[in-house]
Amino acid sequence: MDTRWLTGRLVSYSLDACHSEQTTNNNCHTNSLQVIKKLNFEKPTPIQAQAIPAIMAGRDVIGVAKTGSGKTVAFLLPMFRHIKDQRPLEPMEGPVAIIMTPTRELAVQIHRECKHFLKALGLRVSR
Repeated sequence: MDTRWLTGRLVSYSLDACHSEQTTNNNCHTNSLQVIKKLNFEKPTPIQAQAIPAIMAGRDVIGVAKTGSGKTVAFLLPMFRHIKDQRPLEPMEGPVAIIMTPTRELAVQIHRECKHFLKALGLRVSR
């Protein structure tokens, strides 16, 4: 397995860069990496390799790629990192992130991809 998951000009995101504790280091979260390994993601797809470093560097990205190319995970991983970097929400605050889709079918597909990470990261989703 390639231990370099993602690299970018302003961002480094590697599978072996995390501490054993559940903290962020080099923009990765231990639990996210465990889910990535569990899902047998050996290396990023081309769209992920290009989009994730740009998104993590704070740039806007429009990704165009074929169905099944990994576009959903390309925006979910940076979003999860952003969510986990926020202070805990107070009562009546939130949400931290919103995903809007043009169709219910796409919303269900994105929710299905999110579910792999939600429990491991201690997050919840509303539909």
